[in-house]
Amino acid sequence: MKKKYSYYSNQIVLLLSILLISACSDNEVPIDENTNQKNEENLSDIPDDNNPDVSSPANFYRFTTYQTSTADPFDVNILFHVSDSLYSGVENLVTQDLLITENDEESSIDESKATLFDKNSFDLTLKTALLIDVSNSIQTDFDDLKIQVKKLIDASLPYQEIAIYSFSSTTALELDYTTNKSQLKSIIDNLQLGTSSTDFYGSVVTAANSFANGFVELEVTIGNLIIFTDGDDTQASSSFTDAMESIENKSVYVVGLSSQNLDETNIKNLVGNSFYYPSENLTNVEANFLLIQNEIEQFTRSIYLLNYETPKREDNNHFLKIFHKQNINNAVDQFAIGEFTSTGFYEPTAPSPVTLISPELGENIELVNECSVKLKIGSSIDADRSGNELIIYQLFFGTTPENLELVSQIETAASMNEFEIEAPSRLQPFTDYYWQIKTLDNDFSELDTISEIWNFKFSSAIFIGDELDIYDQSEIDNFCYNIIRGRLNIIFNDQSPSNISNLNGLNIVSSITDYLVISGTQINSLSGLENISNMGSLLLTNNQLLEDLSLFPNISQLRDFQLILSPLVKELTPLATITSLGRITISSNDGLTNLDGLGNIQTINVNGSNIFAGSLITGNINLDDFCALDSQVMEGTFLGQNNITDNLFNPMWTEIQNGNCK
Repeated sequence: MKKKYSYYSNQIVLLLSILLISACSDNEVPIDENTNQKNEENLSDIPDDNNPDVSSPANFYRFTTYQTSTADPFDVNILFHVSDSLYSGVENLVTQDLLITENDEESSIDESKATLFDKNSFDLTLKTALLIDVSNSIQTDFDDLKIQVKKLIDASLPYQEIAIYSFSSTTALELDYTTNKSQLKSIIDNLQLGTSSTDFYGSVVTAANSFANGFVELEVTIGNLIIFTDGDDTQASSSFTDAMESIENKSVYVVGLSSQNLDETNIKNLVGNSFYYPSENLTNVEANFLLIQNEIEQFTRSIYLLNYETPKREDNNHFLKIFHKQNINNAVDQFAIGEFTSTGFYEPTAPSPVTLISPELGENIELVNECSVKLKIGSSIDADRSGNELIIYQLFFGTTPENLELVSQIETAASMNEFEIEAPSRLQPFTDYYWQIKTLDNDFSELDTISEIWNFKFSSAIFIGDELDIYDQSEIDNFCYNIIRGRLNIIFNDQSPSNISNLNGLNIVSSITDYLVISGTQINSLSGLENISNMGSLLLTNNQLLEDLSLFPNISQLRDFQLILSPLVKELTPLATITSLGRITISSNDGLTNLDGLGNIQTINVNGSNIFAGSLITGNINLDDFCALDSQVMEGTFLGQNNITDNLFNPMWTEIQNGNCK
């Protein structure tokens, strides 16, 4: 079933804050029973003793709620995290694992169409604030510390953005959130020691406020704070309470380097035992950094987003609770809770089907100097959409009414009375096409409406003009004209070498009335020209990789044929289909040894041209066989010495007449 998340509130923020003092976890502080939020009283009182088998993670689940939002027509969405008794993330939960209550009454999973999304179902951005103590007490170990921090950066995840904060007497943002590891490590290399004064609490507040956990549609942002320190707050610019409030409902990890100034008890009260990583030396710091990174990765896999369809209406307040069915945790974090108001919820209605404006049913279409058929449609009316809101239309298209495929979609304002959508380009000439429009309901896919099936007959797309130039392979691949009434130039741009490697996109072309010029490309064959039955002239110049001249089964007449600077062409036998030829130029083709293929020419005059009058065969260093130009082909023509030069053999016409042709 389609879910619409158009107006979710904030982004999901999962912030990994690496402040070498692993900050606090919201789950280790008592949580108010009504709000499911941390109670700041008795901060050192951890509720583990209230739970059975707390040392074993089996069937023990802790819930942390991050955000609740609503969406049309009556959806409630809750972002939350699930961990076990050891505060490790719980992965792979499914909707059937949950028990949901609404206003403390059990709700049916099926009737509410509750759907649980995990990391594999939404786009996750992980933000990690890395807070580093640079007070001068770390001076002896400062360079080694930088090495360990850079290892942590190297271990970061592809979707993990890191910001670097340093602190001593003040807090400094060294680099805002980025995934650029080289830039992050460069900042670490250039960190400078500060003073002996330490504003620990103030730095925690600053770094923690740089992220928020939230979501917009299915885009989730989660943040963590990682802190490194070897001391305590000595400045007293901010208080313990300030720091505690700033990390409310946020994941914080602290790595503490053992020193006489380090107050471990204070840190544990701030972030909890499970999120404090004591380190006797920098070797322990490295291990703890990597351990934290692994914990963070597991944490991201235990973030969930529940979508729930509530039956509540009118202007009233409500709350959902989410439990695990097998949970043995009986503390206040045994469920996630989301409060919401049902103001504005409504019963959705289906949009009306679109109506046909043009082309008319069964209309025959011929395009001139354009490639796309414009389908003009009368808009749907959706009573649930206001004038500025968007309606999505999908085009289904095909050559039979039974096998229509989705080819495109368009969004238009609900206030529009009509709109256009383009049929696919590169349509086949003289072909019937069928199409219909589906209007997507913004609330439920069950309410989508679909139009009648309409059809038109496509005759052709015609280019009329002096010439049409193509410089790029993409232009070949998307070529849409069937008939060229003019000259088609497939050539290289003077500013850059050609990237044209094949002509397959020209397989819809049936006629080129003037020249087809192919020059300076990387093609190795003429594949793609096989459907052309009428061509004025063909010029092949400087195609260094061209080998195969076949695929001319339908060409019998050319006014002019030129083959120049194509060293890999060894024979002209594919030209045996040509019976009428006006002028020919064969020049500088090192692989060519004979003219076989020209022996079927029966007419030597095309539009007044006389074969070899103005023609040239020259510079083909291995060409020594002219016997294809026998008396039948050459009757009534004149071949002078100046027409055949610089080949391996250069006979005069009289020599060819007398049989001296090779």
